[in-house]
Amino acid sequence: MPGFDKKQIILNALSDGKFHSGEALGQLIGISRAAVSKHIKQLGELGVEIYRVSGKGYSLLNNLTLLSEQKIKAFALRLGDELPNISVKHVIPSTNDYLLEQVRAGKPLLNGECVVAECQSAGRGRRGRTWVSPFGSHIYFSMHWQLDGIQQAMGLSIAVGIAVREAIQSVVTSQVKVKWPNDLLIERQKIAGILVELEGQTDGPCCVVIGVGINVNMPQRQGDEIDQPWTDMNTHANVPVDRNALVATLICEVKQQLVEFEQQGLQNAVTHWNQHDCYYDQPIELIMGNRRLKGIGKGIDLQGGIVLDEVGTGEKAYYGGEISLRGRI
Repeated sequence: MPGFDKKQIILNALSDGKFHSGEALGQLIGISRAAVSKHIKQLGELGVEIYRVSGKGYSLLNNLTLLSEQKIKAFALRLGDELPNISVKHVIPSTNDYLLEQVRAGKPLLNGECVVAECQSAGRGRRGRTWVSPFGSHIYFSMHWQLDGIQQAMGLSIAVGIAVREAIQSVVTSQVKVKWPNDLLIERQKIAGILVELEGQTDGPCCVVIGVGINVNMPQRQGDEIDQPWTDMNTHANVPVDRNALVATLICEVKQQLVEFEQQGLQNAVTHWNQHDCYYDQPIELIMGNRRLKGIGKGIDLQGGIVLDEVGTGEKAYYGGEISLRGRI
């Protein structure tokens, strides 16, 4: 976002939890009070909750700790992992697009190289859905990984789902469940989503960009824009979530699962997934275009397909990104 450096200075000043006058902020940056007011308004549009009291100035409604490459790397070292390149961005269209553009430009990326943003202006989920991205509230994260071929990527989102579940479960007190193929839920409410995108030829190496969005502290205004049940981590945690520590944990968990996936496929992941599948042994419906199949969910198979036990037909696995799963009452 143009001019975000000035907004960054404002946020850094307000992060002490005190009131700061428009005049003082203007002198700090070298701009007018009217310009400060404009930046404050734009931050509000991004989801930063700042309130103004006449005669006192501006203050953050909630404490805001920004993401930091140094802090993330420090937390990762405590977990025993020396991170590859990690970039922290303030506002970018999409973390997935950021890495995909580098891949398409021929830039050599390491396995595990990643980017995390405070806000996405064009974040997206599965099947082109918009991912609501208030500033400084959640995790918007993408990681690069290279596989030997596109076929090797089959079931990859399952392995990533397990990693994301472990990262979230390490912080919250409620049980985190997985929903095929790429959602994480608490009490049937969405808390995280995964978007895996591929770049490469069918007969050669394949670059994978793994996008993860996690709801950490949803502002009410942005929450009202979401058209499905949702929750966030702070609702289910005993203390406010440290996003820097969460990113470090997420990176370590994803890397560990990807290495295991390369070596063993979904051999171990199937058991883990089925233990935490929110619809295992529950009535579900698979929607494939105009076709609807009803039965009992039986988790996943070794290729990552959803297994449906249909009445009179028995168990059968289904694959593909165009399948939607719905629970039935």
